Amino acid sequence: MASQWLNVSKPVDDSVDIPEPLMTTIAVIMSVLALIGTFGNLLVIGAVSMYPKLRSVHNVLIINLAVADLIVTTMVTPLSIAGALLKRPFLGDVFCEVVASLTIISCITSIYSIANIAVERYVYICHRNLHKKFYSANMIPLLVVCIWILAFAVDLPNFKFVGWGKHGFTPETQSCTFHFNEAVKSGYIWFLIVIA
Repeated sequence: MASQWLNVSKPVDDSVDIPEPLMTTIAVIMSVLALIGTFGNLLVIGAVSMYPKLRSVHNVLIINLAVADLIVTTMVTPLSIAGALLKRPFLGDVFCEVVASLTIISCITSIYSIANIAVERYVYICHRNLHKKFYSANMIPLLVVCIWILAFAVDLPNFKFVGWGKHGFTPETQSCTFHFNEAVKSGYIWFLIVIA
């Protein structure tokens, strides 16, 4: 099992040939953006946790967004950079599956968090009486849990036991992501429509 985690495979596909100087430039830019993103998300989390005036119900969604983005900037992006420079999955195929799943779940969580922030602000401004009901201190944690569950559900078809798709290394993007099975493409799309 340990050999599976540390399986150092050869480059996946030689047909995608990105020049080394360009790949190095992209890696440097991605690294700088990851550092800026990490710093910014830590500032948001730190500000909300340090200043009692910011500890409000609606800021929980902003913290949720910052946590999801922090997963991308601290785990997904560095491992994607390593995979792109090596032109193969960093630390093997199983680890690539974990990175791909983290990518999907954290990015979907970010999207759902942004959407819920927008809806929450709309309800707060236009329907204040409903806001107290739907965005209470008891409901917001439940909403955050539902966001993460839905994000996991979006990625669920890519797990081996479902078989609609799979996680793996994509030579075109030089990163770990998902590949869906062409035979069930329309079913997968309908599944995403229903979940979204």
